[in-house]
Amino acid sequence: MHPENLDANRDMEILVAEYETMKQRGEVAFLEERSFHRLVSYYERENQLDQALEAVDHALVHYGFSADFYTKKAQLLIDLQRDQEALDALEEAELYAPAEPEIALLRIELLAYQGRHDQALDLIAALKTQASSADMVEVLLTESLVYECQSEFEAMFYVLSSALSLEPSHAETLDRFWLSMEATRKYEEGLPLLDKVLDENAYRHMAWFYTGHAHAYLGDYRKAIEAYEYAFLSAPDFEEGYRECANLCFELQQYSRALSIYEEMLERFEADSDLFFQMGQCYQAQDQNQMARTLFQEALRMDPMDDEVLFQLGNSFALEGKWKQAVRFYKKAITIENKQEEYYAALAQACRMQEQWDEAETYIRLAITQAMSEARYWVAFALILLEQNKAEQALELLEEAEEYTTGSELLYCKVACLIGSGRRNEALYWLGEALREDFEMHPFLFDLAPGLRSDNGVLSVISYHMDR
Repeated sequence: MHPENLDANRDMEILVAEYETMKQRGEVAFLEERSFHRLVSYYERENQLDQALEAVDHALVHYGFSADFYTKKAQLLIDLQRDQEALDALEEAELYAPAEPEIALLRIELLAYQGRHDQALDLIAALKTQASSADMVEVLLTESLVYECQSEFEAMFYVLSSALSLEPSHAETLDRFWLSMEATRKYEEGLPLLDKVLDENAYRHMAWFYTGHAHAYLGDYRKAIEAYEYAFLSAPDFEEGYRECANLCFELQQYSRALSIYEEMLERFEADSDLFFQMGQCYQAQDQNQMARTLFQEALRMDPMDDEVLFQLGNSFALEGKWKQAVRFYKKAITIENKQEEYYAALAQACRMQEQWDEAETYIRLAITQAMSEARYWVAFALILLEQNKAEQALELLEEAEEYTTGSELLYCKVACLIGSGRRNEALYWLGEALREDFEMHPFLFDLAPGLRSDNGVLSVISYHMDR
């Protein structure tokens, strides 16, 4: 930290300590006006609004004619949803500064929160006729708040577009503009305004960050990654920029690129469980299972109750065929989160691979219970039955599945079950139906029943439909 910042922080700590000591004694002695403002700002930054309000009240004991302190009191009371007291504070402020625009804007803000939107907009219209160019951005910002309270997000977007055009460097306008872009999905329309902000100052990291979000929503992932990179290059301590960039790279299966960003985060910021988890997933996706497991275990050390980490640890053992260890971690994950169908399905698969059939059936049924419309879990259950030579039970199960879901995978599974039950002609008929519905999925049949790869009848039906 820069020496000047260290000195400022030390001064602030001393001021707060002195003030807190005076409060404990039951009296707050005279402080300079600037000191009271610093105290209020400190408590606001710490999100201690009640303490900030108390500091304002102490200030008013000594500076009872200060419009600034009454205005700050009104703002804090609005934030604390104490509307009538806020209105009283605004009236006091107006006595000492009747022409102050901030007081009028706070009154409009209060009306907006109270649902008196028409009154608020009438006051906005009146302010616009007399506001200076310097005040207009604040007027437009307050107008956008009124529209937000009405859920009129399109109007909010256009008002903030005007405000951003007037003053591209205004940080609050930029943040609220992005909120309106998200609410209206006007990403294409908003991007040129973000470009204008960056034309004025190429180091506005939040503008790059929002630009990255917009391109990601529009599916232009190359530009999104580039914008995220500019965001954290413009502000090297902007952790969220690194994280969003790396996460997008991971989703796009650019694992090496994601890892390089995660590793930079590891050097620059305090590591958390999520960072180790994401790094572990990158290594796992690149078949570096041992390294992945090491990182998952580090993530678990930092957060022993993270069910996702436990699940991925189970997966890391499953990838190596270490089913007993996999079962142990899957069960731990379910103990923490018992509503995730994929956890039960993975546990069922681990039991299946150990021929623990009763447990496999129990867990796959629990997966189905959590996600009745997911055909893959019904198929997994049918396969467990098929491997136990229970083809007829598997067919009954697939009939039950049709009450909840559809999909060509069910048809192909039905073919495998019919062949397993000796009903070959039926199987070939349904194979034709499955091929007509989704020919591209036919390799799935061989995943279910690998022996059918050399079945001439099956191959003939597939060949016939291939030529059509």
